[in-house]
Formats: sequence, C-alpha cells, structure tokens
Amino acid sequence: VEGPDGLIARTPEEHRERGIDLRMRTEVTGIDVDGRRVRARDLDSGAESWTSYDKLVIATGARPIRPDMPGVDAAGVHGVQTLDDGRALIDTLAHTRGRRAVVVGAGYIGVEMAEALINRGFEVTVVNRGSEPMSTLDPDMGRLVHEAMEGLGITMVNDAAVTKVLTDGDGRVRAVATEEAEYPADVVVLGIGVRPETTLAKAAGLPLGAHGGLLTDLAMRVRGHENIWAGGDCVEVLDLVSGQERHIALGTHANKHGQV
Repeated sequence: VEGPDGLIARTPEEHRERGIDLRMRTEVTGIDVDGRRVRARDLDSGAESWTSYDKLVIATGARPIRPDMPGVDAAGVHGVQTLDDGRALIDTLAHTRGRRAVVVGAGYIGVEMAEALINRGFEVTVVNRGSEPMSTLDPDMGRLVHEAMEGLGITMVNDAAVTKVLTDGDGRVRAVATEEAEYPADVVVLGIGVRPETTLAKAAGLPLGAHGGLLTDLAMRVRGHENIWAGGDCVEVLDLVSGQERHIALGTHANKHGQV
C-alpha cells in the first residue's frame, strides 16, 4: 500500500454511480426503531433531520481502547483505528527526531505496528500484558510469533502492563512505565484492542451481548428485529464450535458479514 488513499475500496463518487445516496460529513444521532427512522446531523450546517427506512443496516464499527492512565493524551501517543489516525501517526514518525518506539499490546494491531515501525528504521519495544503475543492463539503458536518478532529485532516485554506515560517539559512522550521499569520512547502506539461502537444501538434499545456488541442471528439480523441487520466490528456472532457469542474485530470477518 503506497499511502492511506490506497486503503479506500470505493470513493464517494463510485458509490453514487451505483445509485447510493451517500451523505458525507453527516452523523447519525438517533434511531427510532418503532418509527423506522434515523435522525442525522449535518456537521457543516448543524441541521438535523429524520430519514425513514424499510430496512436498516448498522455498521458503526469499533473504537480503540484508550487506557485511563496518566500521560495517555500526550503528544506522540497514538491509537490506530481510522485513516485519520494513520495519517496522524505517519506525520509524527516523519517529524520525530528520535528513533525509539514503544507499542503497547501484542494482538493483531500491536504485532503489525511493531513490524511496520521496524521496517521504518525504529528501535521497537512491545510491552504486552500476556505471557506471549497474540493471546487468541494457543501458547505454542504465540511463542512462535514471539520468536519471529525477536528475529526482526523487536524487543518483547511480556507479563507487563503500562501504568503511565512519562513526558518531557514540552508535554511530549519520553517513556512509558510499568511497575518494574521504564522504556524510553519518542513515539507510542496503543494496540490494546477495541470495543464495539454501539452507543446508538444501546440508546435505541437493541440487544447487546457480554462484550457490548449487537447480538445477531446467523443471517446477521439483529435479534428480535426482522428489519434491522448489523455487521462488522460492532457485532457479536455465534461461535459454532464453542456455542458462545464472540466479538472478533477483523476486516476478514466484517467482509464475510457483508456477504451474508
């Protein structure tokens, strides 16, 4: 991928060419389930209006988990969820004099970010709460990932939780701290997971699961609502092996939800 624009599957113009009434810079602020309508605000004018629907699809995604700890909002600390997040991080990397990066978390996002930073010439330390990276894998597989990361020159710190971000006199990040040690950093990337963005759904009284995601059936229909579907990072789906509801925030799964 040469740049952020390369991640856009279809432009607004391409959507409109397919007959889709696409409204950019418009935020949905409410769902009236009984009245089958949604309320939206034009972010430029501030005007609000209602739009009726016959069928509703909710695809509000997820929001990155941002830990409640001192210094987390310091300059140089980045989450990575949206294209704007990515652009902000790229800008920081381009203008940071130092070459020390700390990645907090070793799930999918953390591992990928660590590799990307190594490829950009940074010294990378990953601080991971678990005993091995990729906790969704079996421990022996996580160990293989651990060894592969160290083979790239990444320093792995397992069984450790970041408790605060330390800053310099200008308010920029200079290190992260755990209970045992400090790790110098010119840039910090948070990769500790996401939560389903279901604020609207909750306010509308739609069913949510233990992980906060919308509960759907095997056809991705919101349970108890025959005219509402949901997909992507905002849903929980039934794991046919375990019989439990799971929240899996991956693009591959979201794509399959859309195909259903």
